[in-house]
Amino acid sequence: ALSRVRMNGGAPSPVERNVMSADWSPDGRLAIVHAIDGSNQLEFPVGTIIHKTSGWISGVRIAADGDRIAFVEHPVRHDNRGKVTLIGAGRPVLSLTDEWANVGGVAWHPITDEIWFTASRDEGAPKSLWAVTTSGQVRSIVAAAGMMTLRDIAPNGRVLGSRDNTRLEMAAIKEGDPTERPLSWLDWSRVA
Repeated sequence: ALSRVRMNGGAPSPVERNVMSADWSPDGRLAIVHAIDGSNQLEFPVGTIIHKTSGWISGVRIAADGDRIAFVEHPVRHDNRGKVTLIGAGRPVLSLTDEWANVGGVAWHPITDEIWFTASRDEGAPKSLWAVTTSGQVRSIVAAAGMMTLRDIAPNGRVLGSRDNTRLEMAAIKEGDPTERPLSWLDWSRVA
């Protein structure tokens, strides 16, 4: 559920349920990705459907002009494969990139008016930072060791990113003993 909290504290106020991603426009309107009836729909403003997919949508970001929205469209649910996509008022949805094996983390660059994103072309390869123009010209920004995710870009162009580590753990509780015991081995334990 998406909720709002006042700056000075207090109880959260619910905005909407089943929200996958959201962003505020400069004039205070909210764009959300709503999961409804097995599909994801991009609403801007809330309640007005501007795009729908049977896959899933992530990384919704509204441009500074408040008229364009960038996002990643993933064709298969629960898969990170996808394309950086653009939609504007009265304009059709436009795929700006080819399909990436793993893509996520989107932000508009305030100086270049490019859409920056983190992605990898090959399955299992770490994500790097890329930029794409609104006409579809892709360029590499930086590659780093490990898995990188773009989180945001400040008005002065400084980038906020994270180096991500993923781990799958297992634990068990033995009958008659309420203590949880770790069963993990290395970094990706699972029942097969």
